[in-house]
Amino acid sequence: MAEIPDAARLIIDQFLSELAANDITIEQAVLFGSYAKGTFDEWSDIDLALVSAMFEGERFRDREKIRRIKLKVSSLLEPAPYTPEEFTADNPFIKHLIETGIRIR
Repeated sequence: MAEIPDAARLIIDQFLSELAANDITIEQAVLFGSYAKGTFDEWSDIDLALVSAMFEGERFRDREKIRRIKLKVSSLLEPAPYTPEEFTADNPFIKHLIETGIRIR
């Protein structure tokens, strides 16, 4: 696991704070992708899995719920919303994400 750069950490913290301020409760947040691996560059997105009971499991609708907040904070963010039921090690992608990602919350 890589160390999270201060600039990325600031964006993530601000995003999570803005979600909370908008009454969107996040139970888990996991950084994955190039920032978690330490292979990011200037063009890399900040991939962040978000787990909330407030999400419906409909990817488009769930992304729409947080889109305005994402755009307010940073265009570098690439949030991936999941319900708690979806975010289990039974799913091979989620299992990999849990094993290789960096848990933020």
